[in-house]
Amino acid sequence: MTLKVYTHPQSVFKQHSFLVGNEQGGLSEQIGVLPIEKELTTVKDMRQMIEEQVDRNMVRRTAMFIEFLTIATNLPNPYKYSDRKRKRYRFGVFPDGDTTKIPKLIPEEVEDDLLVLEAVSDPLHRDLLLIPQSQISSDGELVPAEDPLLQGTLVKQITHAPASASREIPREGGAEADAAVGQEGVVPSNETDAEANHHDRYPSLAPEHESDPHGSAASGDVQHDLDRPTLVLPPVV
Repeated sequence: MTLKVYTHPQSVFKQHSFLVGNEQGGLSEQIGVLPIEKELTTVKDMRQMIEEQVDRNMVRRTAMFIEFLTIATNLPNPYKYSDRKRKRYRFGVFPDGDTTKIPKLIPEEVEDDLLVLEAVSDPLHRDLLLIPQSQISSDGELVPAEDPLLQGTLVKQITHAPASASREIPREGGAEADAAVGQEGVVPSNETDAEANHHDRYPSLAPEHESDPHGSAASGDVQHDLDRPTLVLPPVV
């Protein structure tokens, strides 16, 4: 029976470096292959074969389990599990063989009696999955943790942010002023609020149609500031 690790795909918006190896999420390469007995090996029996081996009369961790722990301890921990719980895992399968979908968890309470070949009907073409506890929600659901950026929340806030198309002016004269302005004391303006405040503080920097310190001129007339010195450049040789 071929064993692989499944984790949720990771968002590239969460990291500024390239995602490599198991950091990408999804289905890993095989971490091991174990022999099974067709009518005897249960899913629970697989746990002992995955985690332990007897070496010179000592019980040791298998290289397969060490590799799994390396993957599990380096995954994001969105549900804030303790370090001990992060080392746990659940078994899962792809019921219809489609590896692009989220796999189905095998309930822990049936592991004692469920044969491996009942869980994985075609061991030559399908795999038994190890799913780290950090990928499973606190209510036992195998769903990706909510990510506002992936859900488009921030994108919607940015693209649908209301533009400042008008600014309020103080009203004097009550209803007569409202009638003159046209819309409840609000006049259309192409300026943002920040630009309007800047021009109110520094009138000389305002556009000509809003501030004219020399008074309005007749159409076609050109106004000159006689008090302002003129800079004469020498001819270019």
